[in-house]
Amino acid sequence: MEKQTDSIRRVILVSNRLPFTLKRSGSGWRTEKSVGGLASATGPILKRSNGIWIGWTGDTSGIEDRKRNESLERWARTKGYLALDLPPDTARGFYDGYSNQTIWPLFHYFTSHVRSDPREWRAYVDANAAFCDAILTQLKPGDLVWIHDYHLMLLPRMLRQKAPDANIGFFLHIPFPSSSVFRVIPNENNCCRVCWAPITLPFTHIVTCSIFALRCCVCSVLPVRWTALPMTAARYASTRCP
Repeated sequence: MEKQTDSIRRVILVSNRLPFTLKRSGSGWRTEKSVGGLASATGPILKRSNGIWIGWTGDTSGIEDRKRNESLERWARTKGYLALDLPPDTARGFYDGYSNQTIWPLFHYFTSHVRSDPREWRAYVDANAAFCDAILTQLKPGDLVWIHDYHLMLLPRMLRQKAPDANIGFFLHIPFPSSSVFRVIPNENNCCRVCWAPITLPFTHIVTCSIFALRCCVCSVLPVRWTALPMTAARYASTRCP
């Protein structure tokens, strides 16, 4: 299969949640809009590139039935939203646990609120691996895989190891902490190694970008280079590794 040109390159957007969350409602299911503005910002890009969106359903019930599967199939058919299911314990440890009780407070400098549970770290690793497998089932030559936020910081490296030629970008929507704060948690180097192998890492602030680049050097991960990218309404710092 020939590689796609830049003008028609398909975007595979990957985030923790899809624009809709699946909720149990009595004997049936309902969909609710997920919190956040990512869908509004990226919708035109996905439409123009005939792209797809891979994300978790948000459902931790562990229940499967015909109506539920029909809802997920309808999302895929009409919207290009490909729903990923996670085992309930993995979902809770990944989302409610490590993502929001360890990474989020740490990256916002609320170190007294940081919780570090080895079981939640394992769930975080397992969930990122599940996302990687889901991407690989859809990935085609020339696709641009655009991974979002702190829930999936291990995913770029995992994907690079299994798809060495893939075009991978990672966008962090929150600040990246200083080295002295980042080392509060175990497994710090593993979280930092989102930048292993060539990927582009945009940040919304040059200071945040510089901190991340410095942390990569401290971790002895890889050399980095960065530049400022002109955008429509703002300037985004971008780190390219290596």
